[in-house]
Amino acid sequence: MVVLPPRTFSWALTVLGERVGCLLLVTATQEVAVNCQSVLEYLQRSEISNPPAFGARIAETILADDTLRQVWFEDLKRMSSRIQAMRKLLYKHLTAPTPATWDHILQQSGMFGFLGLPANVVKILKGMFYHIYMAENSRISIAGLNSGNVEYVAQSIAEVLA
Repeated sequence: MVVLPPRTFSWALTVLGERVGCLLLVTATQEVAVNCQSVLEYLQRSEISNPPAFGARIAETILADDTLRQVWFEDLKRMSSRIQAMRKLLYKHLTAPTPATWDHILQQSGMFGFLGLPANVVKILKGMFYHIYMAENSRISIAGLNSGNVEYVAQSIAEVLA
């Protein structure tokens, strides 16, 4: 069995336009790994030949220097904690005024979350009155929430659901 999990560092290193990442290759044997690597190298060369190096150089600079890596890691922990706090606040402000269950918000992780709202509710929230922007499938940027807007977002959702 071959497993090819992709990994992006664009968000974690805050270099979104640089597309920093890798494709990990997990195989049962060395022979399979060598064969897979050969195929992947061929595909990569036929698609983009020489990928941009700027993002990789940024990652190398940060990860190779103990001080920079520690500063980056602390920033990453701070950003992650803030996103978790916003997720908890959104949950708190949604549970009181609405009869729906919002546990799924706390069970998710990352910068985005799926609210589980129907398309008609999303359309109203995105409209001229509320101006709450999310994907049609109710995927919202948890990272875009802050202490000044999270309650408004929750109250607006509750209003539209009522």
